[in-house]
Amino acid sequence: MCSAQATPELNRSTPSWPQTASAAGRGDTHGSGHATPFASPTKLAPHHSIFMANLQRSPTAKGSALFSETPGSSSTKVIESLHEQIDVLSRTNLQLSTQSQGLLSKLEDTQDREGRLVKSLSGLKNENETLKSLLTRESDHLKDLESSLTDLNEQCNALNRHNKEMRAKISSNSHGGSSLDEELLMVQAQYSSLLEAQEMARSHYDAEIARLKEELQELTAQHAQTADRFEGDSQRLTDAIAELSLGNREFQEMYRAQSDAVDGAFQRALEYGPGTQLDNPAEQYNSLKQELVDIGAEMDIATVERDIADMQTVKLQRVRNVSNSGSNAAKRTSFYGSMSPVADAHSDSARNTSAGLGLGLGLGLPGVKRSLSKRRVGTPTMSEAPVAAAESPSAASPALRRARGSAAFQ
Repeated sequence: MCSAQATPELNRSTPSWPQTASAAGRGDTHGSGHATPFASPTKLAPHHSIFMANLQRSPTAKGSALFSETPGSSSTKVIESLHEQIDVLSRTNLQLSTQSQGLLSKLEDTQDREGRLVKSLSGLKNENETLKSLLTRESDHLKDLESSLTDLNEQCNALNRHNKEMRAKISSNSHGGSSLDEELLMVQAQYSSLLEAQEMARSHYDAEIARLKEELQELTAQHAQTADRFEGDSQRLTDAIAELSLGNREFQEMYRAQSDAVDGAFQRALEYGPGTQLDNPAEQYNSLKQELVDIGAEMDIATVERDIADMQTVKLQRVRNVSNSGSNAAKRTSFYGSMSPVADAHSDSARNTSAGLGLGLGLGLPGVKRSLSKRRVGTPTMSEAPVAAAESPSAASPALRRARGSAAFQ
C-alpha cells in the first residue's frame, strides 16, 4: 500500500526537469513575462549531466534505495523522503533555470554580435568588390597608359633620330648658316608682322561680327513687329471673311426664297400660252402684273414696272402693224425670204407669229434653217441675279424676257 502510494508521487515529481528544460529550450517565460531566445540542446547538455550527478549523490537517492529494500517502512518516511527529493529537485531546477537565463542572455549577446559582424562582413565584402572593380579599372587604365607611353617612346625615338639627321644636315651645311640665319631673322620678322596683321584682322572681324549681330537683333525685332502686324491683319481679314460668308449665306437664302416666288409667278404667266381659253384675260393679266411688281418691290428691283410698260408698248406696236398690213401681207416677198402669213389676231397662227416676232426670229435666210432657242424655265445664277437687277430693261433677267414674250400672247 505504501509502495503503491509512493510510486505515483515519485512518478509525478520526476518529470519536472524535462518540462523545465524543454520550456527553457522553447523560449517560455520565467516569471518576468519576457520570452527567452531559443537555446540549442548541445549547450544545455553539460548542465543536464551535472543535474543527474547531483541527483544520484543526494540523500533522496539513498532514501529511495532504502525504501526499495525495506518495503515495510511507514508512509511518513516515504513522504518525508519524497518532500526532500522535491526540495532538491526544486533547488536544482532553480539553479539550472538561473544558469539557463544567463546562458540565453549570453547567447543573445553573442547572436547580436554575430549579426553585427555579419553586417560588417557584408559591408566589407561589398567594399572589397568595389575596390576590386576600382583596381581592375585602374589596372586597365594603367595598361592603357603603358601602351600610350610605349607609343610616345617610339615617337620620341623617331623624333630623336630625325633630330640627329637634321643636326647632321645642319653640320654638313654649316657654310650656309649665316645666310640661313639672316633668312630666319627675316622669316621671324615676317611672322611678327603676320601676327600683327592677324590681330588687326581679328579685331576688325570681331567688330564686324558685333555689328552684324546688332543688325541681326534689329532685323529680328523688326521681323517680330512685322509678324505681329501681319497676324493682326490676318485676324481682321479672317473676321471680315467670316462676316462676308455669313452675309453671302443670308443673301443666298433670301435670293432662293425670292427666286422661288419669281419662278412661281413666271410659271403661272407661261401657263397662259397659245390655245389657252381665259374667262377674264384682262383681270388675269392685271393680277400677274401686280404680283410681278410686288415681287420686284420685295427684291428692290425698280425696273419691273418699266419692263412691263415696255411689254405693253411692244404689244401695241405689233397690233398696229398687223392692222395696217391687211390681207396684202401674205403676198409680199423679199430677197431674203418671205414673211409668214398673218391671220386673225385671235387665231393660233397669229399667236405663233407674234411669239416669233417677240423673240426676234420672224425672218429667215434662204437655205438656212432657223429655230427658236429653247431656254429652261428657272432662276438665274447667283452671279447673274444682282447684275440683272441693276441693268437696263434690255439686259434684264431671262425670266423677265420670257415674261415679255408671254405678254405678247395676250
